[in-house]
Amino acid sequence: MSEWYYSERDERRGPVSLEELQQLVQSGKVDLDELAWTEGMPDWKPIRLISELRPQREANSYALESERPAPRRPFDPDRDITRSRETAEGYERDSYDDARRSRYNQAPHRGVLILILGIIGLLVCGFLAIPAVLMGKADLAEMKAGRMDSSGEGLTRAGYILGMIALVLMFFQVVLLCVMFGVAGMQP
Repeated sequence: MSEWYYSERDERRGPVSLEELQQLVQSGKVDLDELAWTEGMPDWKPIRLISELRPQREANSYALESERPAPRRPFDPDRDITRSRETAEGYERDSYDDARRSRYNQAPHRGVLILILGIIGLLVCGFLAIPAVLMGKADLAEMKAGRMDSSGEGLTRAGYILGMIALVLMFFQVVLLCVMFGVAGMQP
């Protein structure tokens, strides 16, 4: 009985028997664009390209192979997947695919939320600038470290800056109020 390994959301799973993997594919728990491998195969392949694992389907029930997006490649430290290009029955992996794969392992950005907090903190309620600054600083650090989706970096940076401006203005307002009340309290 052969042992099969498969990817699920970019994580390696297995070993499982062929029958178990076929049941997972038939039930829809494992997507056809996920990758699978067993001893004797030269490399990981999309499940839809492995005849033993492909579910029985009606003609024209899936889009043409050329219309399907390229499958994601799982990170597998036991196998060499660091080459810049490799092929598996028409599948090519390049730096764009590596970037897509790494995005699946990242937390989503909160740039819109941080920008809204910064704007409201600046225009309406200065106290909302505090979470804009704290979240903005933390998220920018996560993006720089590669643990968060960097596509919202501009929004996050803008919300962070607006939050900083709102905090500075709020500080000056508090100082001005203290001075005004202090001077008013000194007058007889």
